[in-house]
Amino acid sequence: VNWAVDNEADVIFASVAESGEILQDMPALTEKAFTLVKYGKHMTFTTEILRDSDANLMNFINGWAARGWAGTLNSLLMTELAANGTASLTLDAAAAIGAAEIPEFVGKLAPEYQSGAQWIMHPTTFSYLQGLVGNQFYFANTPNGGMPNSSLWGFPLNQTSYATALGASAKSLFLLNGNFVGVREVDGLQMLRDPYSAAHLGQLKLWFYFSAVFGVLVPEAVRYASHPSA
Repeated sequence: VNWAVDNEADVIFASVAESGEILQDMPALTEKAFTLVKYGKHMTFTTEILRDSDANLMNFINGWAARGWAGTLNSLLMTELAANGTASLTLDAAAAIGAAEIPEFVGKLAPEYQSGAQWIMHPTTFSYLQGLVGNQFYFANTPNGGMPNSSLWGFPLNQTSYATALGASAKSLFLLNGNFVGVREVDGLQMLRDPYSAAHLGQLKLWFYFSAVFGVLVPEAVRYASHPSA
């Protein structure tokens, strides 16, 4: 599947005089390919384990596989954002974020993308920012306000362990409008229960697989800040 995108920032209409000619203005059409990639794993159980276990084993396995599915999607998303987002701010320190750098970074995202924008960062990065208690404007409207865990400087905040934490050369802060990031996924997580291929060993195989791909459609709507190397 190819998604049509405009490879330029100029979207403004030109004025037209009375009885004047309306000039042609076309988007700089290009396309973003969304080629599905399949991901999978399988596991093998003896029929004795499945027969004798009273630990609700299958519910545990289903939950374990679902967590792996979600984690893989998070990892794919962060990889795409880091590869095709827009580098917007080099932070001053290799392992720190200054108080004034948060609003400075917010200013790098154009106003037309700020409605619906969200943060994505590693939990340790967010905890680090929460530790800057002298800068209440990060989390609250007033100096006496609380510190909610769901927003930062007025924008909703998402945490994932698949984001890069604070560190030299790391891309530790992402502010983006998800309406300009595409995802293609087919049928979700699939499970195949196979009691036949290893029946001669008294074993049963479970196969898990899914197909997905993420793509940044408008790079200027996806901003990240990175640390210097030292």
